[in-house]
Amino acid sequence: MMQTNAEVLDAIGSTAGVNEALAELVSWMQLTKHLTEDDLAVLGQIGAILYREGLRRQTDMGPVQQSRLQPR
Repeated sequence: MMQTNAEVLDAIGSTAGVNEALAELVSWMQLTKHLTEDDLAVLGQIGAILYREGLRRQTDMGPVQQSRLQPR
C-alpha cells in the first residue's frame, strides 16, 4: 500500500516531504474524534519517527546539498 501510494505521488509530481506528511498527520489526528487512545498512541509514535528522520536528514545535509533542495 505505501509503495503504491509513493508511486502515485511520484507520478503526479508531488514534492511533499517529511514536514508536509507530519503536518497532515497532526491536522488529521486533531480533527478526528473517533480514534481510540491506542490509535492515537500508534499514530503519535509514527509521527515521532517521521519527525526524527526529518531532523536527521536536515542535520546530515551540508549547506551545498540543502541549497539544491531550494526552489530556483
